[in-house]
Amino acid sequence: MKTLMPLIEKAVEEKEQEISSSSVTTQNELEELGFKKVSSNILSRIEVKKKLNNIAKYKYVKITKEMINIYLDNKVEEYDKIHEKTDIFPPLWARVSIPQDDKNSKITEIVKQTCDYSSRKKGTIGKFVWKECPIEEYESIPPKEVLTKLRMHKNRLLFDYFTIASVENIKDPLLFGRITETEDRYFIAQWGEDIKLDDLV
Repeated sequence: MKTLMPLIEKAVEEKEQEISSSSVTTQNELEELGFKKVSSNILSRIEVKKKLNNIAKYKYVKITKEMINIYLDNKVEEYDKIHEKTDIFPPLWARVSIPQDDKNSKITEIVKQTCDYSSRKKGTIGKFVWKECPIEEYESIPPKEVLTKLRMHKNRLLFDYFTIASVENIKDPLLFGRITETEDRYFIAQWGEDIKLDDLV
């Protein structure tokens, strides 16, 4: 598991969602009679199902938050098997989480600690961190073929936004399409190394 591709290989295609005609009729009736809030809630759910159905038509594979957690847990287990435990209870400084500098940042992280979490020994890995950020906050340049794929998927108008995920110490970032109403991620592309700014300019 030196890349993130084992995670993608376990992904499943999005399934079509059934939208009953009675829910559409009820939503229209409630809106007409003035039940704005409940009508809006029903309409939102119908719209999400429509989005998911469009995604299903293109056979996108879905990565859930649970799948990411299992992947990271497996990385920790794999690491811990070949490293001796250094400290069962890490010191207080190691247990305190440090908040991100930019409070407006939409970068999300999922952190899993290894047995070397409190170790300062060279060559150890204290934690595996899934870092996912919206493309507007990504600070590197993906290869041209990834940009071409992104343009194609943007033009389909299926997703509300796109993110790039990576795990430190593991190769190959991943590009995902996302919709705002769910935590699921839809795989678009994977690549090796970003283009260095010095090579571009």
